[in-house]
Order: sequence, then structure tokens, then C-alpha cells
Amino acid sequence: KDLLFDPSRNMFLEGHISEISTIKFVPPKGELLLSADYFGSISAWDAIPDENGVGFERSRLFSEYSFSEFSVSDDGSLILAGGADSTSGNGTLEEAKLLHKGVVWQTEDLLKSPNPAPFLELKGQHPNFAITAVAISPSVSNLVTAGRRGRMVVWNASDATVVASADGRHNNDQVSGIFFESETQLVSSGYDGKVFRSTIQGRELIVEPIQRSVGQIDPAFIIRMRPSPDRKRFATTEVSLVNDAGSKTGQLNVTIWSKEGTRMLLPQPIRIPQNDKELAFRHDVSWSSGGSELMLVYDGSIGIFDTTEWKLLRKFNCEVRGSRPIRGAFAPGMDDRISDRIATFDGRISHMWDLPLDGSAGVHTAEFRSHARYAVAASYSSDEKFVATASETLRVFDA
Repeated sequence: KDLLFDPSRNMFLEGHISEISTIKFVPPKGELLLSADYFGSISAWDAIPDENGVGFERSRLFSEYSFSEFSVSDDGSLILAGGADSTSGNGTLEEAKLLHKGVVWQTEDLLKSPNPAPFLELKGQHPNFAITAVAISPSVSNLVTAGRRGRMVVWNASDATVVASADGRHNNDQVSGIFFESETQLVSSGYDGKVFRSTIQGRELIVEPIQRSVGQIDPAFIIRMRPSPDRKRFATTEVSLVNDAGSKTGQLNVTIWSKEGTRMLLPQPIRIPQNDKELAFRHDVSWSSGGSELMLVYDGSIGIFDTTEWKLLRKFNCEVRGSRPIRGAFAPGMDDRISDRIATFDGRISHMWDLPLDGSAGVHTAEFRSHARYAVAASYSSDEKFVATASETLRVFDA
């Protein structure tokens, strides 16, 4: 009778049962690694190797539905994700509905409870179409939710009141990325292939297009957007359609946007074969905490680029037992380092790596996961206060 599977009903569930969609460290020190899956579950993992080990789940957040990536504030205090309330529909799947909303948690609550309650819920502005992009302003005073059909809503981060809104942006198509350039200006990308700057004026968002450099044309789709830490530059990953032997095929590339204009990251785009169109989504770009490096995860490898001259500095193959990384994130606070600490995921498992700056082989340091084997044994303790589960690892739960 449930519209969607409800993982919060299973107290012994750990890790992800659906494919991971997003992975991010919590700034400013990266003690926690957050990973989200397509069932709307966000896991908060211990990401610092210490006397307690590394890679165990501290808490879990439930938005009940997920179509957007989540956002973490610059100071690490808030987490924002798209979510939904589901109506019962009188017990039939055909009549059940999703009422889309934004969900906000305070990061400090992640260490107090295994299932912390939301700090705010942003309701009533996305009744029919899913939220596809969210962001938090630099001073953590405003939040934004954006979705299909180009609807954008700016909220007050203290009381969840609506500050401003707009409809029909990006040609009534899906907003694929959004971030606050300042407290009053936002930048958004969409499945229409365009990038806009929106300014808060009263209760409205006034929109103007951001032009590309001369000679560059808009792609067919912009899949995702990644702002630099100082919010002065951003990267978009894009799909263009070209004629190939009489039929249209796709090409993937990354565009870097700055006040000087736009430039392509790759000298040659990545070809998307006709029989594997989802290849465009199996990649990611991520900025280092200081903005001096940009990481591209693609086809099982990680390329790290200098962001001044945009040269490829290092490239690593990061497969684990045949598992190939899809997305990645730099850990923050890595000044005076001899290596980059990053996290990647493929499917339902996240991994942590140390990537030496001298280009030598990367070191796989940890996994963040549920039981990897199907043969899992479980048993109550004699006083029924604990449950132990075992496969390749042993875990003990408070019953």
C-alpha cells in the first residue's frame, strides 16, 4: 500500500539499498561523509580514520523521496534536500500522490540521533512536480528549491517563509543545477541547455541569460552544475547532439564559466554511443576546497586539473574489484598536504582514497557500505538488548 518503499521502518537497515545519487563531505573539516540514494535516504558516515576506525554510519536522514542532489551550507551547519510527503490514495498505487517539499536538517543533530528529525520543511510550493535542484546561500539566510517545469522558490532559512519565486524558467524544462552567487543572486542551469542569473527583487526573481564566449553554442542539455568554493566560477557538464553518419549522436563535455567567459575543459568531447546513452550521467566534477583543482570522474578513472591553466595534472585508475567510480568529491581542509583525500561511489558502495600529489598510485583506504554479501546471519543477545549481524563484517545494533 505504500507509494514508495519506506526504509525508516527497518531499524536494522544500514547503508544504501538503492543506487547512490550524491556524495559530499561536510565542511569545514570533512569529519562526515554524506551519501544519498534514490529512495530519499541520506547516510552520514564517520570519515576520519581514528581510534574508532572509519566508515561506520552515524545517522540516517529520510526525505521519503529523492530526485534532487542535496546541498550542504558553506559552514557545514545545514543540509537541504528535495523530498515529498506521500498520500495513501485509499490504499491503491494509482490514486496515491506525492506532495513535493524541501527538507532541512541541522548537522549538529546528526551526531545526537541515528534518525534526527528535520529542522524545517519547505511545503506548499511544489505540489505537482519534483524538486530537482536545491542550494543554500553563503550566509545561510536563504534556501532555494527548483524543479521540473522551471519553478524556483527562495525560502527564509529561519522560518521557512517564501522570499521570492518564479515559474516557467528554462523554457518550462527541468532545472538541473542552481547555486547562490550572492545573497540576492542565483545562477541556474537547465535541460534547455541554458544558464541564467536570477536576482531577487521584492517577491520576484528577475532572470537574465548568461552568454557563452564567442563561437560557443548552447548544448542540447546541461546535466549538472558545480560552483567553485568562492562562487566566482562554476562548471557545467553538458550533452551536445551532432550528426554522425546520418544519425544524431551525443557528445559529453565540461564547460568552465568565469567572468572572463567560457572554455571547454576537454580538448575533445567524450562520445556517447547510441547503445549507452546513460553514459552521460555516469560522471561528475568536483572542486577542491581551495578551488585550485578540479576533479573529473569518468569511465572508472579520476583526472585532476589545475584551475589556472586548466592542464591535466594527474590521472588515476580507481577500480575496486571491478567496481568503477561514477561520482567523486574532494575532502575539505587539505592544506599543506602531500595527497588529496577524496571519496567516490559506484552503485551502492562509497570508497575513500588518498591520491598522492606526485602522481603515484592512489591508495584505497576505506569503504562505506552495508553488508556486501547476500548470506547474512543475525542473532539476538540473550537479554534481547542487542542484535548482531554478520557476513564479511560484524555489526551490533541497539535493539
